[in-house]
Amino acid sequence: MTYINTEPRVQALKQLLTLDDNWFFLTVNGITNSRYRFEEDLLKIAQWTNRYCLGRSYLQKNKTMRIFGSVEVGGLQEGLHAHLLINKPEDVRRSDQELNNFIRTRWLKLSGAKGRVAGNLVHFEKARDFQSVCDYIMKTVRSSQNDTLLYI
Repeated sequence: MTYINTEPRVQALKQLLTLDDNWFFLTVNGITNSRYRFEEDLLKIAQWTNRYCLGRSYLQKNKTMRIFGSVEVGGLQEGLHAHLLINKPEDVRRSDQELNNFIRTRWLKLSGAKGRVAGNLVHFEKARDFQSVCDYIMKTVRSSQNDTLLYI
């Protein structure tokens, strides 16, 4: 049975999200234990992805893709990892595979990982069961000082 987070902010966010075919589920593993550095790297990925997909619309009009998720501890070498939902607008001409390759390449450069570890740092797929993915991503979000919810 999937855990459903009843935190009010999580429920409000889920109500705001539109269900369409353009949501992608992304998991990125870090090789750092520094929460600050990890979140900085996530912000860089979001900015680069927006520029790559939206081009001038992002740079001039400040149009952005909707990206949100949470950070968790665990995974590779007990480091940090993030589960993110990314909404690719209808007018983006980049294919799903191009977006996957772009994010994967950039994340590997940011992390500096090489060898076998590098192949396990990024998982990218279409979000097929939207509500289940939302519940999974936000399972650790709590009202606390150690908040894990990200709005990128």
